[in-house]
Amino acid sequence: MRIFTWSLLSGALLLLALGYLHMQGDPATPVLPEARTSYLELMPESSGENPRLHHQGPDGFDRWIDLSYQNGETGKLIFGEKGKLQEAIYRFADGSLRKTMRFAADGKTLTEGFELRASDRSTIWRTESVNRNAVSVTTVYWAGGKQVFSVVEESRQQGVRSSKFYRQDGTLQLARTENASGVLLSEKVFDQAGTLRSSLTSSTGATQVDYFRANGTLDFRQLYESYDYQKSGPEGQSIAAVARILQKVLVLGDDGDTVMRVLTIAGGYKPFVQQELKANEDGTRSRFVLDEKGQVITAKRLGKDNRQIDGFVEAKGVQHDFDPLYTAKPGGRAAEVFAEWKAEEAKASKH
Repeated sequence: MRIFTWSLLSGALLLLALGYLHMQGDPATPVLPEARTSYLELMPESSGENPRLHHQGPDGFDRWIDLSYQNGETGKLIFGEKGKLQEAIYRFADGSLRKTMRFAADGKTLTEGFELRASDRSTIWRTESVNRNAVSVTTVYWAGGKQVFSVVEESRQQGVRSSKFYRQDGTLQLARTENASGVLLSEKVFDQAGTLRSSLTSSTGATQVDYFRANGTLDFRQLYESYDYQKSGPEGQSIAAVARILQKVLVLGDDGDTVMRVLTIAGGYKPFVQQELKANEDGTRSRFVLDEKGQVITAKRLGKDNRQIDGFVEAKGVQHDFDPLYTAKPGGRAAEVFAEWKAEEAKASKH
């Protein structure tokens, strides 16, 4: 009996000693006791989240994590092999589901899920998978959960993401396609009446952006040279990217067909009009070389045979002003659309 009691005491003392050594040992090479299967992770006070409770398997990877929040909501993160996230479940304080997410084998790609608003329990977004999980479709809703804000279809095999964005009245305002790295491949912007106002098309080494008037005629066209390069991703990985450098802008007449001005662009990532070739009513053309401020450096008049014609054209230093849209970067409409949606979400959350 004494031997048995001493064995228990010895085992307890050994565990205490291991725990003490773990606390006091070299932090660069911590020794984790095999018996430890759970631990608490303190969260920032600003997060509104209580300490997380991790449950580990024999391999040292998390099997699941229990979450709880100061507002009474709870959650659970469930992991698969080598600690890759499989599923995330969040519940309101009354125990009903608030958000669920299921992920592909990589632990990152969302395949199924939904999220409800706290104010009225309407749907914020819902993701479904089709074609044996090869394609996922995510639908996001305006406040109220009835009117569709966006539909994003992502093909993991082709590495292409197609998105459509709608106004609160249901009219289409934006349609775009990106590759897996987020490089914009095509984009169309529509006004309230459904008229196409801009269109971006991209091919190897070149990008063209057309801007249209409200009557549907072509207003001006941007021509870019495209360069592929690699950039660092959020986890240090290499991501393929594309740099677009504006080369020319063609400004068309009221008919949407006749080129009235050709603007040659310089400056790289800070573009400005370096040269303007302008059509005159008498069939001649005026060529202006400009500085970065748009002031004339030289001015020439050219005949139909492209030869210089003598005579005064315009004085040096005369200011030429251009529509800022001529040198505006494409693809910015998406950020504006998301900002509109977020603003409506903020309003809905206050009610």
